[in-house]
Amino acid sequence: MSDLSLRAFAEELSATSATPGGGSAVAISGALGAGLTSMAFRLAAEEETTKIPEYLLGRAEELDDLRDCLLELVDRDAEAFQKLLASAEASEEKRERARTEALEAPLETAEFSLASLRLWCAGRPEVPQRLSCDFAVALGLLEAALEGALAVAEQNLADWPAGEAVDEYRATIATLRAELRERVAEVRS
Repeated sequence: MSDLSLRAFAEELSATSATPGGGSAVAISGALGAGLTSMAFRLAAEEETTKIPEYLLGRAEELDDLRDCLLELVDRDAEAFQKLLASAEASEEKRERARTEALEAPLETAEFSLASLRLWCAGRPEVPQRLSCDFAVALGLLEAALEGALAVAEQNLADWPAGEAVDEYRATIATLRAELRERVAEVRS
């Protein structure tokens, strides 16, 4: 999926098949947010008034790595969900493995998007006004990626049998959502 053109991906997303779906879409959103933040940091590092260009360039490289991880998750999420759908008649062990993969892909999307958001917040003071629109769009993309990934994870968790693993995953989701909301509220205040 991640190798498709944007048009082809959007057409696949519009089709009647179950994948790609929300998990792949939010991974794309996170990748775009990380990429746009990286661009803003690189352009800010070129400004004569920037006090810490090396810091921004280092963070841009970290964001490039996060972007690449998120792009890999576009495909992994679709593959994991296909396995989950195919596991309906499989052994309990195969169903459990498929459920776990279908849950871990959106959780990784959320974690990589949150790591990108942390870098966005850390570099925010150094981004010049002329890049504020791009930077605001990057924030929106990262926020959408996080909220969407957590919603996908919660949906995939709904089919799990009750137990300790479910409670741990729910706690992870709650922790990620709390940090997202805290950071976004801080930015918007």
